[in-house]
Amino acid sequence: MSAPVGPPPVKAANAWRRTVRRTARDAFRQNLSLKVIAGAMAVVAWLLVQGRPTDEEYATVAVDYTWPDDLVLDSEPVNQVLIKAIGPRSYLRELARRDLTYRIDLADLAAGETTLYLTGMPVEDMPAGIEVTTISPSSLTFRFDERLTRALPVTIPTQGEVAFGFEVVEIVKEPDVVTLSGAASDLEPLEEIPTRVLDLTGRDKEFVELLPLDMGSMQVRPETDVEVSAYVRLKQIIDQRSFELPVALPEELVGAGVEPTTATVVLHGPLRELHRVGAAPVMIQVDASGLQFREGQAKVTYDSLNRQGLVVSADGLPAGVELLEVRPATFTVTQAEP
Repeated sequence: MSAPVGPPPVKAANAWRRTVRRTARDAFRQNLSLKVIAGAMAVVAWLLVQGRPTDEEYATVAVDYTWPDDLVLDSEPVNQVLIKAIGPRSYLRELARRDLTYRIDLADLAAGETTLYLTGMPVEDMPAGIEVTTISPSSLTFRFDERLTRALPVTIPTQGEVAFGFEVVEIVKEPDVVTLSGAASDLEPLEEIPTRVLDLTGRDKEFVELLPLDMGSMQVRPETDVEVSAYVRLKQIIDQRSFELPVALPEELVGAGVEPTTATVVLHGPLRELHRVGAAPVMIQVDASGLQFREGQAKVTYDSLNRQGLVVSADGLPAGVELLEVRPATFTVTQAEP
């Protein structure tokens, strides 16, 4: 029986192991310095990624809309929202320098109510590596109405009283009709459109004032910028005022008497001037020079055109005030007893 050919199995296995170890050792030693540098760089990169500081930051984001042409929003839109973002600190510092914007296109919406959720919506100009975790408000609700155009008459509400003795003749408006465009629900019930309140307090001369339209909270606007010109015409109130005055006798008639002893004087003129008149500027006195006594009595009469024995002095009256009447018009003078 012949002996087996080749090395024994154990010796062959050992030789294979030695060959593998030698090959691995030679491969490891080849370009060893470059391999050490590459490994170090990998470790540094891993440390940078794992050790990068992460923080959170709040920022405001503008909201820019594209509106439908034929609809009207029935409330003021939200123009900015507050977000909380997390990410590397160096990136978060960029938030304050960026024009962060949500761009919302509503051009194709129909009339009615729509709610839009901002979660997941991209923020324009947001730095890479930043994650938005919170949005306030997180949703926006829009309620649109059909747009309507109408021409309405203008009214001017007033407050206060003009100066004493004056009254408003008329208030002329220009324009007296304006064309408004806005939400149908606001415009349809209107019969007129008011201006801001016109204050008349203490006015005593005609004047002109420009007044904006007062549309309150309605979603209504004039088709062109307009201010209403209000021309206010005033006039003085003309009235009468009465005074009861004693009838005086001159020195020549000392001891004589007169009946009645008082007379009512009626003045006519601007109301404000009439109220400045006291009793002093007016005096009634018998004129003795023309008296003709019969049986101890004489008649004196006041007539604005033909004064017969009665003198009414009213030289101190304000401008525009005149003597209108004396009541009674006839008086009896009785001579003094001898």
